[in-house]
Amino acid sequence: MSSEPKSPVYFVQYFKRSSPELKKPSIRLTVLPPDMEITVVDDVYLLHSTTLRECSRFFETSLSVTWWKPENTHSGPDGIKYRYNLDSKDIGANLLSAVLRPVPATATSSTIGPEAAMRSEDHSEPETEPELEDSNKMLSAVTQAYQRFLRLLCRKRCDFRQFHEFRELEDLVQLADLYCALPAVSVAIEQLTILVSLNVEAFQIDAPSLMCVALKIRSKLLISAPFVRLVNDIIYTYDEQFDEKLQRMGWPWLEGPVKLRDYAMREAFRIMQLRARIDRAVTKFAARSSISNGFGTSAGYVMSNSVVNIWESSTPRNEGTAYRAIYDLINPHLTTGHELEKDLISIMENNIGVMVSSYSSKEELSCAKFRHDIDYPWDDSEDW
Repeated sequence: MSSEPKSPVYFVQYFKRSSPELKKPSIRLTVLPPDMEITVVDDVYLLHSTTLRECSRFFETSLSVTWWKPENTHSGPDGIKYRYNLDSKDIGANLLSAVLRPVPATATSSTIGPEAAMRSEDHSEPETEPELEDSNKMLSAVTQAYQRFLRLLCRKRCDFRQFHEFRELEDLVQLADLYCALPAVSVAIEQLTILVSLNVEAFQIDAPSLMCVALKIRSKLLISAPFVRLVNDIIYTYDEQFDEKLQRMGWPWLEGPVKLRDYAMREAFRIMQLRARIDRAVTKFAARSSISNGFGTSAGYVMSNSVVNIWESSTPRNEGTAYRAIYDLINPHLTTGHELEKDLISIMENNIGVMVSSYSSKEELSCAKFRHDIDYPWDDSEDW
C-alpha cells in the first residue's frame, strides 16, 4: 500500500431543512458538513453520522448514549465529532474501531463500544513473499469492499463494470451483514448482481453461492434461479445419500433454512409425480396412436420409449427439450383440456431459461418456483 496520504473522499448528502427567512416554513435542500471520519487502511471517508445511524444498527448502537461517552467526542475546526479506524493490523477482524479522544499514549486499547477489542504488540515473524502477497490481496479486497459499502450506505451508485468476480459481491454482502445494514442496501445489491451477471463478460456465478446471497438480502428475484437448480439437483440425486450429494455440490443444505429445505423437497416430489404421470400417459398414447410411426429419430425415440429413459441418457439435463418435442408432437391430436395437455403445459412452465445464464440452460425444467409470499424461506415480519 502507498505510504503517501490520500485525499479524503466526501460523501456529500443533502438534507431537508426549514427556511428561517420565511414566515411559513418551506422545505429546501441544504448541504450539511460531515461529522464523521472513517479511515480504512489508507483511505479516508468523510460522512454524516445521521445517515450511518439510520442505515446501520452497528452505528446506531455504537453512537448511542449507552456506548458513546461525551468525553470521547472529538472537537476541532474540521467539525469531525466521531472517528473510526481500521488499520492493516486489524484487517482480519474486518471491523471498524472507534478512536478515543484523546488517544492515551499508554493505552492498550483504542476502541469503545461493542466493537472494543484488546490490542497487543506484534511479535510475529516477518512475512515471507507469498504471505505478503496474500496479505496485500486481502487489504485490497477489504478496502474495495468498504468503499462500495459506504457508497451504498450513502445512497451512491456503484459501477457494476468494476466487478470482476462474484466474490466481490459476496464480500459486499458480508460487510453489510457485519454492520447490520442489509435492509438498507439489499435493493442496491440485488440490482448490482443482475447488472453484473448480464453485462460483465466471463462473470461466473454458481447456483449455491447465488442462493446464499439471495437468502442474505431476501431477494425474491435472485433466489428463483438457484431454486430451480436446487430442485433439479434433488430430483437427479434423490436416493438414500442425496443429503451428502447435495452438500458436496456446495448447497447450504443441512445448515440452510428448514423452510427452504422442506419447500424444495415438496416441489421436487411434485415434479417427480408430474413426470411419472406424463410418462404413463405418453406411453399409453403412443401405444394406441398411429402417430408413433413414420417420424424422425428423436420424435420416434420420445414416443416409443419411456420419458424416464431420456433422463438416464448421456445428456440427462434435457427435459425441457424433450417435453417440448412431446408437446409439439402430441398436442395437435389431443382434445382441448386433455389431462396430458395440462400436465405438459404445467411441466413446461417458465421453461425459457432462468436469469443467470452462466449456470443454467433452457433445456432444464424451470417449473419449480415459490408460489406464494409465505413460501419464501424468510419471514418479512422479522427484523434482519
